[in-house]
Amino acid sequence: MKAKIFSGDEGLVEAVNAWVEETSARYEARTLFLPTGSTPIPLYQAWESSPPGSLRGLRLCQLDEVITGPQTGVFKRFFKEQLPSYASQFMDFEEVNEAPDLVILGIGLNGHVAFHEPGYPADLFRGEVVVADEDCDAMEMPRGTRADTFGTGSFRKAKAILLIARGASKKPLMESLFNDPRADFPAAYLRGHPDLTILMDGAAKP
Repeated sequence: MKAKIFSGDEGLVEAVNAWVEETSARYEARTLFLPTGSTPIPLYQAWESSPPGSLRGLRLCQLDEVITGPQTGVFKRFFKEQLPSYASQFMDFEEVNEAPDLVILGIGLNGHVAFHEPGYPADLFRGEVVVADEDCDAMEMPRGTRADTFGTGSFRKAKAILLIARGASKKPLMESLFNDPRADFPAAYLRGHPDLTILMDGAAKP
């Protein structure tokens, strides 16, 4: 497990681009799974304005999707809006059943990655889950909303994982991730992966 610190949007973009370039070459990667949310938006804006050469030839895929309620399909729409230039590289989420070669993940306030929420087993590869109440509230979705998500059972089969934590609200999770061997939340299930990089800003650093 490697830890790297970035500063600001430019630092985030630089660090992620360097990781994609290095790992895609080292592993001859074919697929890259990508997160939604506010954290990666500066990255995607940079990819639209200045496409990295390392992304050419990679097939892209979202991590999860809302499948019930008024927000059904919200993440597919997110990528159409944020990365329109890459539309032809995106795989059909409903048809993907393989583990990624490379995966970029955010971390939720309860330690979830994608919509692999606490309480679901560490070997969850992909499945239908109930979104945690706090996540429903944050996304202004009805409680009990369901999602289709890849889980840590698939991410641990990836050749390389990049986990991004940004902001002081993520600091307690980072402290547990690095210092508590008994930490029991989905992001902690990734520990022990042979090529896991944790990318943090100064506020999230434990």
